[in-house]
Amino acid sequence: MLAPLLAIVLVAHAPPELSSGPPPVPPGVRLRSADAAFEERRFPARAREALEGYRELVRHNPNDPSLGWRFAMASQVVGHRVTTDSEEKARLFQEGRDAALAALALDPKCAPCHFWAGINMALYGETIGILKMLFTLGAVRELLRKAAAL
Repeated sequence: MLAPLLAIVLVAHAPPELSSGPPPVPPGVRLRSADAAFEERRFPARAREALEGYRELVRHNPNDPSLGWRFAMASQVVGHRVTTDSEEKARLFQEGRDAALAALALDPKCAPCHFWAGINMALYGETIGILKMLFTLGAVRELLRKAAAL
């Protein structure tokens, strides 16, 4: 009875080089991997891979505006070009809009943040209904105007 308990304690407190599983991937490597997948976004699987890579990076580092707009950009691509399911489209555009707006809160002068927030907001409105799009048209216009100015 004591041997299994001792083994658990030893594994839990083992130095990282002795623990099982792959070592964590450094954020720079994950970003390069997501960027490389995005470069090949014409392939649906690679577009989704980029989206998941950026989603994971934002989850681990929510204070980096460049990750927020990249996630928003990939959300737009997958929602607009890859998926045909309208519920998934709406969810992706909403996630992209929210990520870009969160990035804007961190850096109000981030042109890509303004741009991708506006694009995702417009596509979200279009996906869930033209009336919703009409209500957000002023905000979309302002976001795109700021993006162009920056």
